[in-house]
Amino acid sequence: MARTRRSVATVEDNLKLGWFMCWQNHIYRIVSRNLVFIEIEDTAAPEVIITLRMDELYKPESRNGSPPIFASTLDKLRAEVSIVYSTPKPTAETTLPQWAINKAETVIIKVKQVEREVDNIQRDELKKGNTLTRTELLDAACHNLKIGRSTYYKYDDLMRRYYGKRDAIAASFLHANRDHTRFTDSQIHFVDSAIVHYYKRTPAITKGSLYNFLESDHTRNNGKWIDLSKCGANIPQDLILELFDSKLSIEVIEANPEKKRLLSPVELPSRAWLYTYVNNREKRPDEGKALIVERYGEDAWEHEQMIFDTFVSMATRPLQFVFADHHRLKVFVVDEETRSEPRRLWLTVLIDAYSRSILGFALLYEDPCIESIQQALQNAIWQKSKAEREKLGIQGEWPCYGIPLQLSLDNAWNHHSHSLEDLAKEISMNGKYNSIDLVFRKPYKARYGALIERFFGTLSARIKERLEGAIQSSHPKDIRNAAQKACLLYPDIYRFILDEIVTYQNTKHSELDMSPNDKWEQGLQGEIPAVPYPSIDIERLFWRLHHQRREKNQKGVSLFGMHYWSPGLSKVSSKDINGKSVKLGVRYNPSDISLLAIFRDGKYVCDVRAKELRLANNEYKSVSLWERELAKELARNDGKAARDWVAYLNGLRELFDQRKAEKKEAQRNARKSRAKPSSKINVTEMGQALEQTAVSQDEEYNRYITGFTRPSSQH
Repeated sequence: MARTRRSVATVEDNLKLGWFMCWQNHIYRIVSRNLVFIEIEDTAAPEVIITLRMDELYKPESRNGSPPIFASTLDKLRAEVSIVYSTPKPTAETTLPQWAINKAETVIIKVKQVEREVDNIQRDELKKGNTLTRTELLDAACHNLKIGRSTYYKYDDLMRRYYGKRDAIAASFLHANRDHTRFTDSQIHFVDSAIVHYYKRTPAITKGSLYNFLESDHTRNNGKWIDLSKCGANIPQDLILELFDSKLSIEVIEANPEKKRLLSPVELPSRAWLYTYVNNREKRPDEGKALIVERYGEDAWEHEQMIFDTFVSMATRPLQFVFADHHRLKVFVVDEETRSEPRRLWLTVLIDAYSRSILGFALLYEDPCIESIQQALQNAIWQKSKAEREKLGIQGEWPCYGIPLQLSLDNAWNHHSHSLEDLAKEISMNGKYNSIDLVFRKPYKARYGALIERFFGTLSARIKERLEGAIQSSHPKDIRNAAQKACLLYPDIYRFILDEIVTYQNTKHSELDMSPNDKWEQGLQGEIPAVPYPSIDIERLFWRLHHQRREKNQKGVSLFGMHYWSPGLSKVSSKDINGKSVKLGVRYNPSDISLLAIFRDGKYVCDVRAKELRLANNEYKSVSLWERELAKELARNDGKAARDWVAYLNGLRELFDQRKAEKKEAQRNARKSRAKPSSKINVTEMGQALEQTAVSQDEEYNRYITGFTRPSSQH
């Protein structure tokens, strides 16, 4: 007998490590499994691990009458669940009873209070050298706030299920079975047909317009669509076109008895459901291209790669489309210690397509890199400090913040980072908030369009007009003059940029006929962007993720040729239930690698310190990634192995001090030569004198000391 291929996925096919499962009205992540047992983790209580036999998932008394639903990611799982069970519709405020609204607000407030208290306790304990488990932190926080832990779990589950939306949570209190109807095949076909018919447009339409068309067709056709149970696989394509034809009434269509027989009433899905349905099938970078090409052809995907100006017309709300871009400021700053090393800064901004608002920014010495984007994101997601602006004497509001739904980046190599991709996924906090869809776009000669270029152009003009040390043109003479006049420090430029952004946000925009701030508020319509509390767990997500996971050994965690340890690491098991070594994720700050953040399965565990950098007073020496590379080079030049770089740190600091002293001596000699009456200032000779004293054993350090003194080196 010939074997037949199994067409339905087995239990074993679905129980994959790292996959997610909706079971008994909870969402779990599959941690490990063997031939009989599995370990699952409740996403609402990450430290609670449940061990059960695989057959329990399909016992009627265990599943409450509903089989488990599996998916590889939370977004896919939510899409599958939303197709099978629709969520309660956020009803207009006037139709919701006040008691339900009050209860929903209590849920939101209590969850946020617990999150803040957990973070405060965790920070206090870390200062004492203690590391508490998530359960211990929740117990302490709930005790302090006089709220039961089970109540918190219930409230937190509501927040996750309805994405923190007050009206949706309130609506869920009205009736347990309200709107929980199964979506029929005809409803799904109605939506899919509309996507194919309307969404493939040049120029494209937004999901808001798609829903408007869907609603209009549903009304014109008296709520009727093709009943798939009556026509089977032979769906009449001409009938689909007639149902979408705005010039044909349903009476004309039903005049044909055969067509009338195929039509049945269908319910119109909610706007929120449609947005989720389209987002999860078309906007994910890992699968969106294949899906769009398969359904609509290659041209449709290429259309998705359009530049910023087109997305301005597509955007229907703030945070829908956000673009990142970089600009090297045309002004020199000097270092705080010697006030004599002119350098230029890079500005990274995130701009919102809908409101033209600057959502966040980062100001760094380094060329555009992963830290540029991640720091700009960190600045964008949370509310801007009004106290900071007042302290700096900056007047005006900057209300823009939130998690972008889609972040567009150019296709440069420095953006393709597992660190950024992991941050974009983990910021959702297991689905409690939205994740960020990263879209890497082809580089365009016009970059992201006139709107961004206009902001940078205006900023450059103000810099030339107002700042000492500004570069007036690309002529070498103007560059040398700017370097000589440089006197501003990094904090001065930071304040200037912040002031310019706030001014821009509060100034009427010619294309909006209102300020970006007003457009932002108009688009939100009173809704507050849902963002996680900036706890230590969240802060560590913005550190750079190491490309390799590490195993715990007897000395702790090994990285950068050092051994890291803390009391919190002792609570991490080295083996899983199958006896395999546990792989730990590691995040670090390139400016100080004496400290690492340890993650297990995407969950923050603790910070660990480098034993080799511990000082006699029990503090730790701060070492940057750049200093480590220089120390390794010193070790190689001395005939030692690069792994012995720690021993050369002191020598590296001595080298820095020596070069600074030599440079100061050269500058004094140059000033003396300029003081002579018959002398004429010669910037070239001054630069050559400085170069002769700055002979370094490391090429990068040599460029750092002398590069700016060369008259033709700045552009």
